[in-house]
Amino acid sequence: IPHRAYYPLLEPVLALVKGMTHITGGGMPAKIPVNLPSGLSAIIQLGSWDVPDIFTLIQRTGKVGLEEMLRVFNMGLGMVLVCNPSTVDRVLELVPNSLVVGKVVEARTEERVILNA
Repeated sequence: IPHRAYYPLLEPVLALVKGMTHITGGGMPAKIPVNLPSGLSAIIQLGSWDVPDIFTLIQRTGKVGLEEMLRVFNMGLGMVLVCNPSTVDRVLELVPNSLVVGKVVEARTEERVILNA
């Protein structure tokens, strides 16, 4: 899958977002907390996006666990945006192929990224 240039897609929503995370090495658990203030966690809903076939092939062929896949790969989420609930619909409207994959909540544990199946 070729690298996607995000800036042209995201420029229209820069004023609406509170944070952006490019999901690269370290995956969601390492990257998302960078944009979360202390005391907040992100709940990511697994299955809320289509995982590209290449990741399923790697996982199956290499017998790699889901946690490790999410730690090492972006699993098809190249960029994660954080915005206020009041601006979600506008962000979805302005960013092609965007979707809601989770929410930010008050932290109840030390875990900054909670992956829900």
